[in-house]
Amino acid sequence: MYRGGVVQHGHSIGGKMSPTYRVWAGMMKRVRGQRSPEYYASKGIGVVPEWRKFSAFLVDMGERPPGLTLERVDRTADYGPENCVWAT
Repeated sequence: MYRGGVVQHGHSIGGKMSPTYRVWAGMMKRVRGQRSPEYYASKGIGVVPEWRKFSAFLVDMGERPPGLTLERVDRTADYGPENCVWAT
Protein backbone atom coordinates (compact mmCIF):
# COMPACT_ATOMS: atom_id res chain seq x y z
CA MET A 1 0.00 0.00 0.00
CA TYR A 2 1.26 3.51 -0.82
CA ARG A 3 0.45 6.17 1.74
CA GLY A 4 1.76 9.73 1.84
CA GLY A 5 5.00 9.05 -0.03
CA VAL A 6 5.79 5.95 2.04
CA VAL A 7 5.31 2.34 1.03
CA GLN A 8 3.38 0.52 3.72
CA HIS A 9 4.11 -3.20 3.88
CA GLY A 10 2.53 -4.00 7.23
CA HIS A 11 5.63 -5.72 8.64
CA SER A 12 6.68 -2.95 11.01
CA ILE A 13 3.83 -1.23 12.78
CA GLY A 14 4.17 0.85 15.91
CA GLY A 15 7.65 -0.48 16.65
CA LYS A 16 6.57 -4.12 16.37
CA MET A 17 8.28 -6.05 13.60
CA SER A 18 7.24 -9.27 11.93
CA PRO A 19 9.76 -12.15 12.04
CA THR A 20 10.56 -11.58 8.36
CA TYR A 21 11.13 -7.86 8.83
CA ARG A 22 13.38 -8.55 11.85
CA VAL A 23 15.57 -10.83 9.70
CA TRP A 24 15.81 -8.17 6.97
CA ALA A 25 16.58 -5.41 9.48
CA GLY A 26 19.28 -7.55 11.11
CA MET A 27 20.86 -8.24 7.72
CA MET A 28 20.90 -4.51 6.95
CA LYS A 29 22.47 -3.69 10.33
CA ARG A 30 25.20 -6.26 9.79
CA VAL A 31 26.26 -4.98 6.39
CA ARG A 32 25.95 -1.32 7.35
CA GLY A 33 28.45 -1.83 10.16
CA GLN A 34 26.05 -1.50 13.07
CA ARG A 35 26.73 -5.14 14.09
CA SER A 36 30.02 -6.94 13.62
CA PRO A 37 31.43 -4.13 11.46
CA GLU A 38 34.93 -5.55 11.50
CA TYR A 39 33.80 -8.84 9.96
CA TYR A 40 31.45 -7.63 7.24
CA ALA A 41 33.46 -4.55 6.28
CA SER A 42 36.74 -6.44 6.11
CA LYS A 43 35.18 -9.13 3.91
CA GLY A 44 33.47 -6.63 1.62
CA ILE A 45 30.10 -8.32 2.16
CA GLY A 46 27.06 -6.24 1.23
CA VAL A 47 23.49 -6.49 0.04
CA VAL A 48 22.43 -6.43 -3.61
CA PRO A 49 20.90 -3.00 -4.35
CA GLU A 50 17.33 -4.22 -4.80
CA TRP A 51 17.32 -5.82 -1.33
CA ARG A 52 17.90 -2.47 0.32
CA LYS A 53 14.11 -2.23 0.15
CA PHE A 54 12.23 -4.68 2.34
CA SER A 55 9.52 -5.15 -0.28
CA ALA A 56 12.02 -6.61 -2.79
CA PHE A 57 13.51 -8.90 -0.13
CA LEU A 58 10.01 -10.14 0.73
CA VAL A 59 9.16 -10.87 -2.92
CA ASP A 60 12.36 -12.89 -3.40
CA MET A 61 12.48 -14.77 -0.08
CA GLY A 62 8.85 -14.87 1.03
CA GLU A 63 7.83 -14.99 4.67
CA ARG A 64 10.37 -16.42 7.08
CA PRO A 65 9.34 -20.01 7.87
CA PRO A 66 9.09 -20.63 11.64
CA GLY A 67 12.38 -21.73 13.17
CA LEU A 68 14.54 -20.87 10.16
CA THR A 69 17.17 -18.19 9.66
CA LEU A 70 18.57 -16.39 6.65
CA GLU A 71 21.87 -17.84 5.48
CA ARG A 72 24.21 -17.11 2.60
CA VAL A 73 25.14 -20.16 0.50
CA ASP A 74 28.52 -18.62 -0.34
CA ARG A 75 29.65 -16.97 2.88
CA THR A 76 32.09 -14.75 0.98
CA ALA A 77 29.41 -13.27 -1.30
CA ASP A 78 26.77 -10.57 -0.82
CA TYR A 79 23.25 -11.10 0.46
CA GLY A 80 20.97 -11.54 -2.55
CA PRO A 81 18.34 -13.84 -4.05
CA GLU A 82 20.85 -16.17 -5.71
CA ASN A 83 22.94 -16.53 -2.56
CA CYS A 84 20.42 -16.72 0.30
CA VAL A 85 18.21 -19.49 1.67
CA TRP A 86 16.07 -20.09 4.73
CA ALA A 87 17.95 -22.67 6.82
CA THR A 88 17.94 -24.34 10.23
